[in-house]
Amino acid sequence: TPGSSEQLPDDPLSRNGGLKEGDEDISVNDWIDLGEKALDAYDYDVCERYYMHALKASHGGLEPALCVLELLVDHLAAYEKALDVSASFSREAGKDRRVRILLGLSSARCDDFEQALDYIDGILDPRVVEIHLLAAGHFVRNGDENRAAKALSNLKPYENLERKPEIDKLEQKILALKARKFEHVEKEMILAWEEGRFDVGLELAERILSSLPQNKARSEERRVGEECRSRWVPDP
Repeated sequence: TPGSSEQLPDDPLSRNGGLKEGDEDISVNDWIDLGEKALDAYDYDVCERYYMHALKASHGGLEPALCVLELLVDHLAAYEKALDVSASFSREAGKDRRVRILLGLSSARCDDFEQALDYIDGILDPRVVEIHLLAAGHFVRNGDENRAAKALSNLKPYENLERKPEIDKLEQKILALKARKFEHVEKEMILAWEEGRFDVGLELAERILSSLPQNKARSEERRVGEECRSRWVPDP
């Protein structure tokens, strides 16, 4: 039963009569096995306790570190706690890509995107998709379209059709952000066309199109401007 505090079958704490939870005779593997049994029984509190014993007994070893993180991140969504626990990981555990991905996801869920992206730097794995999407959304909300675009560009190696609608929506928001920042340039460009300053108009159109190549309206204005300039003969 979930939440049960009763000892599980084959629990080494109940074997041989004399073993206590603090006994050094209980091995790291025993603690992990106990934790897995508790996890199967949906007893998350007991599972966490056993996994933490394994982590301590192993001096921050890789396997217990992964067990703790998978419990806290994947099952409990206890992201802050996962980051706190990581301080006790060994150097080997801290370098493991699986550990880094779980810590990266925890950092992203805690809105620490600088740390999140640092954790997954150089990692190619399907699980980093969620982190890059969270980062892109964060940068869009903060008006940083360049960093948002960079976060989305990191998703190119993945053909994730399931998340494609989310990616497309973020791309549209990024384009909208860029367009708003060029509104004053567009006004100057239109004024230049109207006043016959075609060289200035073309220069401004190029500036817009270099940042917004999808802007078909500006592309057409540039074409018309080039045609007008080719016909324009300056007064002697």
